[in-house]
Amino acid sequence: MLAHDPPRQRHAGKPHFPESTEEKAARIVDLVRRTARAPSALESLGIDKGGLPDPKVLQQRIATRLNSADAGETLPKEAKDVMAREFARSGHEVATQLQRDEMRLDDLDHSALTNLEAVIRVVGRPAWYVRQNIPQPQPEVAPTRDDEFWIVAIGNAGSKLRAICGRAGVVTRSDGGAPVPFGTAWMIGARTVITNAHVAKSLAFQDAALPANDARDRWRMQPGIKGAVDFAFEHDMPRSSPCELEDLLYVQTSENPDLAIFLLKESGTPLLPVIALDLQPRADWRNVNVFAVGHPIRDLQNDPNVAMVFGEIDGTKRFSPGTLTAVLGGTVLAHDCSTTNGSSGSPIVDFVSLKAVGLHYFGAPGARNESVLLAAYAEHPAIKKSVANAWS
Repeated sequence: MLAHDPPRQRHAGKPHFPESTEEKAARIVDLVRRTARAPSALESLGIDKGGLPDPKVLQQRIATRLNSADAGETLPKEAKDVMAREFARSGHEVATQLQRDEMRLDDLDHSALTNLEAVIRVVGRPAWYVRQNIPQPQPEVAPTRDDEFWIVAIGNAGSKLRAICGRAGVVTRSDGGAPVPFGTAWMIGARTVITNAHVAKSLAFQDAALPANDARDRWRMQPGIKGAVDFAFEHDMPRSSPCELEDLLYVQTSENPDLAIFLLKESGTPLLPVIALDLQPRADWRNVNVFAVGHPIRDLQNDPNVAMVFGEIDGTKRFSPGTLTAVLGGTVLAHDCSTTNGSSGSPIVDFVSLKAVGLHYFGAPGARNESVLLAAYAEHPAIKKSVANAWS
């Protein structure tokens, strides 16, 4: 699909904090049990007391996502239907047993965990399209208790949340042809956007001819490559708002933290306001409700977990709610928002404060996601300059 090798959400090396099988199982089981405890008014729509749709509804949701993702029909429809039926039947059965304490975490074998994960992927952490800056639950599938919870949270956040959705955009790269989407960036200053260093490196190079004490560590924009951020690249919407990237102001060469700052070219039209940062330390970051706004592109490994969450993936804007799960190593904020390739650079935003608490940089389908804990880098020169609009 892509004309070049894009920055992968799963880095070429190992993640900073790989999730063990035991951690993954515990995380999924916790999600299942929390689904059962969540308040709901959806029982009349076929949502059982465990917060899960009927197996037939689950099967329909899974099949819809698989068919949408496999538009080229690389798998026969019969095979996808069988897969959806087995995922739904077995996953619902295992989830129900866990919620009733009829099964323990230690009882889950690989097959049971796979089927349980398939169910959670279509009821637990959605990835809705954003249209005209408004998150849009999928109309073709029945709602779930988790959908209801997030819809209420979106309503409570109101217009401020929609404004934040409009301040994140897709990073594109063009070498003369059509722009290719490959990452996400968002407004952090009057004319500046933040993204990941590993995203920026697809548009930049280190010029060895420059002095070693160069203020930008010799990083410059690649000649002949045009980079842009499109803040209105949305599914089935004739909207576009590309802003050309004029210059690269900062790259963290070590990717620790994985961040970069670009300067937007002046175009005569007013630029978007910033997404405010929450740089205050907290005693406990866990179980904070958050959301990511980003631009997922097709998973290069055709992972079925990705297909079941995202369905068709075309690089357009998505809204992915979830929770913070841990702080790893003091500087990495783990979360369970649904992300995949192209989500790199997405803001992780607190539903209550509507401030960015993280910069997403790593994830693997079916595993936890990692983001830069912005509060841990409040004194980082790139963050301080961006907040103060002090880039010269």
